[in-house]
Amino acid sequence: MVPVEKRRAVFLFRSRGRGSRWIAHAVGLARSTVQQILKEGPEPPLQPPRPRKLDASLERIRELYNQCDRNLARVAEELEEEAGAPVVAYSTLTEFCRHHQLGHPREEKQPAGQYLFAPGVEQQHDTSPMEIIVGGKKRDYQATSMKLGYSKNRYLRFYRRFRRFECKDFHDHAFDFFKGSCAREIVDNTSVVVAHGTGKNAVITPEMETFAQKYKFKFQAHELMDSNRKAKVERDFRYIRSNFLVKRTFTDDADLNRQAEEWCKKKNRKGYDKKRRVMLWQLFEEEKAHLRPLPAYRPPECQWHHHRRVDPEGMVCLEGNRYSAPNAYLDRELTLKETMDTVTLMDGSKELCVHARLPDGERGESRLPGHGRDRSRRRVASTRAATAEERWLTEQSPTLASYIAGLKRLGSRRFPSQLRKLYALCNDYKVAQVVAAVERAMTYDLFDVTRLEKMLLQEHGARLFSFRRGDTGEGSGAVTPVAPASTPPARRLDDASANDDTLDCGPKGDEDRGA
Repeated sequence: MVPVEKRRAVFLFRSRGRGSRWIAHAVGLARSTVQQILKEGPEPPLQPPRPRKLDASLERIRELYNQCDRNLARVAEELEEEAGAPVVAYSTLTEFCRHHQLGHPREEKQPAGQYLFAPGVEQQHDTSPMEIIVGGKKRDYQATSMKLGYSKNRYLRFYRRFRRFECKDFHDHAFDFFKGSCAREIVDNTSVVVAHGTGKNAVITPEMETFAQKYKFKFQAHELMDSNRKAKVERDFRYIRSNFLVKRTFTDDADLNRQAEEWCKKKNRKGYDKKRRVMLWQLFEEEKAHLRPLPAYRPPECQWHHHRRVDPEGMVCLEGNRYSAPNAYLDRELTLKETMDTVTLMDGSKELCVHARLPDGERGESRLPGHGRDRSRRRVASTRAATAEERWLTEQSPTLASYIAGLKRLGSRRFPSQLRKLYALCNDYKVAQVVAAVERAMTYDLFDVTRLEKMLLQEHGARLFSFRRGDTGEGSGAVTPVAPASTPPARRLDDASANDDTLDCGPKGDEDRGA
């Protein structure tokens, strides 16, 4: 095979009158080869295609290919049965079928084009699902990216789900990041933006159309199977997986988006356009002057949830989370106003309370102070609020006040009964006698009114019957006689009119309570 350049050189030298011997020496070919080239002409002759072993069986192979349901292994077996011996190798059969395009016809590849844009003309937007470990848990996120067509500056943000609500919130953050918007935005044929139709026949949803009018740009969907139309943002997702998500840790969604924004600023500042040989930040400075200015007033995007009933626990459910409502609105229907940061409970046009928005699907609970039942309220009231008996006993003697403080350490379950018993003892005996017994009990750290009552009974019985229990050596039940008291106390009478100087009736008006 002689190169075409040498063939043309042979005829060039021949036209100048050079002989075949001189030409062969100059070009570096044999003299016979030069003579053969002069006979053939300046262009090499077309070589006939090399014959194939299966050319004669082409029609038969087509029939078997359809009959065997495109199974080439069965085609090879059928040819072997008909010929009585293996015809060709299996690889030769498969190459033959590919050469003749049996089955699906071979698609002709088209060369990739190049889209060039003027500053501020086009921005491209797309999403891609990704698995990210956030807070120690692997979760599914929608990576949402926007890229400017001229300066190739990017913005990235992550969402747990992507609806029109999140789409509008992403555009708010992206336009704040770029300090403006382009005149046109290329998007997928997604139902988030497109109501029906595809490509140039796509009809944008009224909600997103109104949103685009606020920022003075238009949505445009690319044609089906023409993803190269927005390749500037498409190719970025592979770079995000291999660069941004590698060896980075995130505590929560806010930390994830904060690091993504910092990463975008760093890449936009250090990026370089090899074709134009200029830094990306220089291109952005040029494009910034052509971006559409942001509107002066931009309220945060929100969505409304009507007719949400407050359950018996005083909570309202939203996206897998629960938010508390004022106690006055139990079992009533409220309206929820949801933004990306807050959840507001409203009764018509009246704003009731504002909660910090919990991430979707976390099954969390947000309860504001004063909402819901205070489970510890009754117990705290019983232990802290002083009753009439406790106030009366505390006023009688500091010793009784100290003893009551010791009884409180027994717990909220035992203290009320112990206090009532102590109050009853002060009604059955003189307060001085109870105080003396309390002093002896506190010496031994004995905080038990039942034992205190036994001590008082023993002392009162000894004075009343002139004996005291002691150890006489006659057994555990022996008693020791004592001298009679000068003025023995009178025995208490059941009659309420009896005048017994050993008894104290306690606070006036509390006889029934003490009884």
